[in-house]
Amino acid sequence: MKLAVQLYSVREDAAKDFPGTLERIAALGVDGVEFAGYHGLSAEVLKGHLDRLGLAAASTHVMPEMPGTDFGAAVAYAKAVGCGSIVDPFAVVKTKTGIRHLAGKLAGWARTAQDAGLAFGYHNHAHECFRVDAAGKTGLDLLFELTADAGVFAEPDTHWLQRGKVAPRAFLRRWAGRVRIVHLKDLDATGKRDVAVGEGVMDIRGIWEAAEAAGAEWAVVELDTASFEDVATGVANLKRMGLAR
Repeated sequence: MKLAVQLYSVREDAAKDFPGTLERIAALGVDGVEFAGYHGLSAEVLKGHLDRLGLAAASTHVMPEMPGTDFGAAVAYAKAVGCGSIVDPFAVVKTKTGIRHLAGKLAGWARTAQDAGLAFGYHNHAHECFRVDAAGKTGLDLLFELTADAGVFAEPDTHWLQRGKVAPRAFLRRWAGRVRIVHLKDLDATGKRDVAVGEGVMDIRGIWEAAEAAGAEWAVVELDTASFEDVATGVANLKRMGLAR
């Protein structure tokens, strides 16, 4: 797998100096970045920075339902900077009815992205991991079942799977072939706070290997708590473990 950084992890730095932050990310030796906003740069200017720094646009997070979002324009921007995929990073769904409703909307957005030559996926948190049957199927499983024909891919956030009491490696095996990108985040010993990848209790090596076996193209380092230093530590740990180049 190729390695990227989710730029939400360094949002405070990026808000102050986005081109400079991209330079610092490139200096870590990663293959690309996943966007969470563009800090006012035009697609042409941003593409120029990426090309100059040798960074690929792994993906971008877009919330189609956020007020003011023009999803068609978001697709066009993503294509212009070289993104291969767009991911919906968040939706509040806590019932089977909510899952079914979301599945229909994801299918529509996927068609719009696919018409432009981009893939479209969904990124989970813990709240989609509620059980929908006695066999242990989760709302997240149901969501990907319902969106199979639409080609919605999975971007599993393994930190949030763990917090939702879903074993990350088992999820990756179950959805092999549907996983395009995997988010790597680590947990502290309390199981309630994220820490730099490789510094917590998550089985990072096992998750990486399961993601590769599932067909993932990108592993993305992410922290919800913004910290460039922790991102850098996570990237260094993955390289030290021999997982990332």
